[in-house]
Amino acid sequence: MAFTLSRRIISPTLVKTGTGSTSPTGGTDDLLTTGNPIKFTPNVSFVNIRHHTSSFTKRVGIPARRVWDIALEFYMAGSGGAGTTAINGFASIDALLKAAAMNRAAASGTITYTPATMAQLTKCEIWNENHGVLHKAQNAVGNIVFEGVPTDGMKATWTGQGDYAEPTVAAVSGFTGGTDRAQPFLNIAGTVTSTSGTYTPVVSRVRWDRGVRVSEVEDANSSTGLKEVFIEDAEPTMSVSFALDSDASAAITYAEWYADWLAKTTHDFTFTLGTAAANRVQFATVQAQIQRLSLAEGRGYNLINIDYGVTHTTNETEFSIKIF
Repeated sequence: MAFTLSRRIISPTLVKTGTGSTSPTGGTDDLLTTGNPIKFTPNVSFVNIRHHTSSFTKRVGIPARRVWDIALEFYMAGSGGAGTTAINGFASIDALLKAAAMNRAAASGTITYTPATMAQLTKCEIWNENHGVLHKAQNAVGNIVFEGVPTDGMKATWTGQGDYAEPTVAAVSGFTGGTDRAQPFLNIAGTVTSTSGTYTPVVSRVRWDRGVRVSEVEDANSSTGLKEVFIEDAEPTMSVSFALDSDASAAITYAEWYADWLAKTTHDFTFTLGTAAANRVQFATVQAQIQRLSLAEGRGYNLINIDYGVTHTTNETEFSIKIF
């Protein structure tokens, strides 16, 4: 019997903003992904039948409600065009950010993402081809997590759900992935500002989580068992690891981290990925509140790990992501 190994190869992925059928196009809506090439996983409920008999044998199950679980990984970067989102390779990132409860505005050569109001929430359509099998999910929403370390770039992981449709034997045509604008997580100009002053830490790791929670609306009138998937809540958080500073004259000393934690003193933490025009990505959280604080051991030195809740006294202003 002949056997052909299914090798790990490029897995073309397209993403486009909108509800229903938006028909993303290769060469226009490409997403240059990394990591696991398997992007779509079917999530299917089964009616498992076992009648009241004297046997332990189960009967054949019946598939019921179904939805696509989707996981995409890519390197965060700018569009390469001042204030422009409709650029192949970035238009898909723009769609994923908006489908993760963010609102986008573009002005004066800058693209800015801020928390979306409930009225501004959007969805997207995602296509993925793997070895000639095309998977499609309409009306997808999800969460995005960014993580940066000095030994890598800033990876973005988008996980969500979309409407289930049977895969088909088909190919994505015209896919190029767009221009690769990935960059190392270096020279980020990361600063923490508190009532004590502005401090430039030695940054070991930054993890920024949009905190979107996705829920399902079940519907027996639907052939898939779902009316829709939707964003139930969004609660952003941020975790950082800094080398512990023993300098008593530091703008934020070891003792002041603890004092700020218990005094509910918020911090402004800002950093920028990249240095090239239109490829700089600045993350700003102006009222980050310490939720947890602990020490850890690095390779011969101490680290301080801080988990922040991203808050603000004004709605939809707790963070911004600017590309300029």
